[in-house]
Amino acid sequence: MKKFLKYLVIFLVFTIVIVFILLRQPAFQDRLLESAIENIAAPSSYLPEEDALTAVVCGSRSPINDPA
Repeated sequence: MKKFLKYLVIFLVFTIVIVFILLRQPAFQDRLLESAIENIAAPSSYLPEEDALTAVVCGSRSPINDPA
């Protein structure tokens, strides 16, 4: 178990160092920003398609039991 913890800590430290190095690179920052802007500008819609058949059901759950 101690061996696993040791390797896990080493892996996490290595990963954090790599991320910090990448975040300081202008090319990586540009790609990250472009990806974020694309996701904000064109979010995936949860609304149904225009020609889709949908139904909304209200009150379909049973009432909460009253112990009294």
